[in-house]
Amino acid sequence: MTVIDVHWHHVPKGLVDAILDGRCRIAGDIKRDGDKVTLLLSNGFKQPLPPRLIDAGTIPGALESARLDYVAASLAPPLTHYWADPEVGLEVSRYTNDGLAEVAAANDRVIPLGNVPLQDPELAIAEAKRCAGELGFKGLALGSNAEGVNLGDDSLLGFWETVRELDLFVFVHGLSPLGKERMKQHQLSNFVGLPIDTAVTVGSMVFGGVFEKLPGLKVCFSHGGGAFPCLLGRWDHGFKARLEPEGATIRLPSEYLTDIYCDSLTHDPAALRYLVERVGASQVLLGSDHPFDMGEADPVGKVEAAIDDEAVRAAVLGDTAAGLLGVRQESEVR
Repeated sequence: MTVIDVHWHHVPKGLVDAILDGRCRIAGDIKRDGDKVTLLLSNGFKQPLPPRLIDAGTIPGALESARLDYVAASLAPPLTHYWADPEVGLEVSRYTNDGLAEVAAANDRVIPLGNVPLQDPELAIAEAKRCAGELGFKGLALGSNAEGVNLGDDSLLGFWETVRELDLFVFVHGLSPLGKERMKQHQLSNFVGLPIDTAVTVGSMVFGGVFEKLPGLKVCFSHGGGAFPCLLGRWDHGFKARLEPEGATIRLPSEYLTDIYCDSLTHDPAALRYLVERVGASQVLLGSDHPFDMGEADPVGKVEAAIDDEAVRAAVLGDTAAGLLGVRQESEVR
């Protein structure tokens, strides 16, 4: 069995060096405290850059500790730069993607997921094509919205068309949740806001017709799909009660599950079992959120503790992801 973590973050040293020496602009400032570097971003995020996030030399040990064969590495979400000037976002994306390509060239257990300046669909399309063509990437990582623009917005349909044409896997991470004014305390923006934001994102793509118009997309949503799996029954009911009588041109929301994937990061065995039951064993992929404190140090152990069926375990731990990312498994090599 091949074990693949699709929710695994890395900030390539090539990007960090370019930021520190001024070759790559960012929307924000740099704070130095001895060897410690923190990026103070103009949208309010503070992103520390500890060795476990930026040092490629830590990757082999991290993979062994977590019992992973491969990781699909994506940029730390606060650095996506969707709120910045599009040209700055493109600079960050290009240095990120070139840096991830270097990491992957040195370690074939790293599968890079490219970053794109999603606030400008044309620039995002161009960088997606560069990732797939020049760099040979198998996928991209996106935030759940581009400064309030949902991923199902009509302005991004051309981007999704390109993603399907290039046959790219897409990992979507919660970002910039709605209703921040009500979630200023107790980490509610993270604990509640991100899962709800992910559900809004899935809903925007389902009801906006993205999955209807472009069947065959491969989109995985972080944190167990957020609140979306628990809302799917309500969506089906609401579709029949309200949208279908109005002449909706999509199908029942649950019929699009074949193109929708969720990672396993639910922090709860009962929730993981429900996720597998609700969306299907073939639609759940292993995720850890390495190296952040809201992640799982032993994601494989969490799946093993929650799921008894060996075939289901194998699907979640890597069999499905291998197919989506073009990873040859040992059985295929033999």
